[in-house]
Amino acid sequence: MKLYTVIILIGIVLNYINYLVATLLNFVNLKSANYEKVKDYFSYLDFKKMALYAQARSRAEIVSVFLCVFALLAFWLFAGFKTLDDFVRTLPRYFILEGSVYVIVFFSYLVLLNSAYYMYINFYLDKKYRVSRLSISEFLIVNTKKYLLYYAMALVISITLFTSYILYDENFWWIVWIVATIIIVLYTYYYPSLYLRYLNKVNNAVSPEIRDKILEFCERIDFPISQINIFESSRRTNRINAMFAGFGKNKSIILSDNLINNFTTDEILAVIGHEAGHYKLNHHLHKMFYRIFSTGILLFLLNYFANDFTIFKSFYVYNISFYVGIVLYCVLLSTSIIYILPFINSKLRKMERAADTFSLSHTKNKEAYISALKKVAVRNLYNPVPHKYYVFFYYNRIPTIDRIHYVENYEL
Repeated sequence: MKLYTVIILIGIVLNYINYLVATLLNFVNLKSANYEKVKDYFSYLDFKKMALYAQARSRAEIVSVFLCVFALLAFWLFAGFKTLDDFVRTLPRYFILEGSVYVIVFFSYLVLLNSAYYMYINFYLDKKYRVSRLSISEFLIVNTKKYLLYYAMALVISITLFTSYILYDENFWWIVWIVATIIIVLYTYYYPSLYLRYLNKVNNAVSPEIRDKILEFCERIDFPISQINIFESSRRTNRINAMFAGFGKNKSIILSDNLINNFTTDEILAVIGHEAGHYKLNHHLHKMFYRIFSTGILLFLLNYFANDFTIFKSFYVYNISFYVGIVLYCVLLSTSIIYILPFINSKLRKMERAADTFSLSHTKNKEAYISALKKVAVRNLYNPVPHKYYVFFYYNRIPTIDRIHYVENYEL
């Protein structure tokens, strides 16, 4: 058996087994006996609802991940990569056209594999637990918009890659890196606002009292904002969300109307303090530079792996082509995620802790912060008692109970 074949198979199996073990440990933690750990913070009814939702969602994820793994292996072992390559070679012989079709078709295959899972979550599970209010028509409209955006981004990235490869051959990677850097910078500062406006109705419907308190708080922490935007999420979901977009004096705060309508002013300020903390502590810059650096490394490696005939043979493809190499490289790369995910998530959890500290040090209201944390957890149906093993590998945020304990012990 070929070396890359063994590496990829081991990677796929290890990733799935690790996810399965972590999820099963979560199931053990979600038993009613563990309510004692959180009884001071959640009612038993809230705990049961959160636990049952977490269990149901995990069961669906296990099935979905298994089907995706099975479908990927089937596509691989039945020479799907070669068959798709043979198909695009029947098209008019334009390299960019062939490459774009190959990438888009494979991307569509992955989207199709996950469609049943998302339908189940949105139209059964989220409605059963009264998280979602999406009608079928709204679901279709929202997801059509999402996938049009995703396909547009995939097409732009594909065309940039293939054009750079044609023009610069082995030096393509640093040209693409420059373009990717520009996209990442724009994404960091503008994507949250543009994406929400693209999918939601946005207004400024916030009472003068709350608006004044928010502006006063932002001025006090030296965090000037140009506007407060409220997106109408309550028509579709009960979940809470908040973020900032823009930079310099053109920063804007984006809040869901669920937050404005269901939280007290002090609780809203606690949430805003957390989000402002990310900005004040330059977490957005850290993430941006990490994305730029990691993108450069990945593109540099792509330069070597995309034309490695050994990889092609492992996937039963015997004609070397750059566009097939990109897809195979991504599949190979995905098998290493188990080794780097804990490191990434650990860094993100440290940022969350620092943002909590920032908010507490400026709001100086532990009660409001704890109340806000509990409301977010209940409305978003977070797992109330995630297992530490699962958190280590898959959580990019700190579990709610750990955050509450930290707040309780924080010295103002």
